[in-house]
Amino acid sequence: VVLVDTSASRATDLDAELAQLDAVIAAMPPAARLVVGCFDQAVFVAHDGPARDWGQAGAQRVRDRGALGASDLARGLTWASGLAGARGIGRVVVLSDGVATAGATGADAILRAVDAGSRGARRVDVVGFGAARDDSVLRAVSRSGAHPSALLDAAAGAARVVAGLGVHPTSAPVSVAGATWVWPARLEGLVPGEERVVYAELPAEAPLVVGTGGPTRATSAQ
Repeated sequence: VVLVDTSASRATDLDAELAQLDAVIAAMPPAARLVVGCFDQAVFVAHDGPARDWGQAGAQRVRDRGALGASDLARGLTWASGLAGARGIGRVVVLSDGVATAGATGADAILRAVDAGSRGARRVDVVGFGAARDDSVLRAVSRSGAHPSALLDAAAGAARVVAGLGVHPTSAPVSVAGATWVWPARLEGLVPGEERVVYAELPAEAPLVVGTGGPTRATSAQ
């Protein structure tokens, strides 16, 4: 199930969102069961059938609907998760900026609403769009499935997004030698080639030695 944000905040970026959607679908096996749902304050089903039948007509159905209305992310997720559970579809991919303006808002409220609708997906990957996106919401959504999932940055390009969807995300503890504090203490949903930011406080002259449960890397303090 692919859930596509077509609320008003996506209007200026809809073509880029559709290009990512086309790339994700093109990487699927042609006979894969595919449901594409577009959400604003309601959910519109743009495709329900084999992935090979998506084509230009599928993308055009999304363009014809347009990007309009409020963003009820909880409603969209509840629909996608419920459909995945009812049909035995293991994966949901969400394309969104995570900014909810209708229904439940905020990561906790959104996940509570999805719980009330019964989560059915084993893996929920998220592709984040826009400079004003809410990563706290998107990361929480990516953790709503039963198995590790990824939060991918659309700005990295379609090839990187498709590659991230094709691997099993991992997690790793974070340590910084001599630091009084480190945040985050653990990195979740890691995929190859992904960049993450870690904050730490340590003495000004101390070398910066970062460990993630494997080889460490030392550099000058920043």
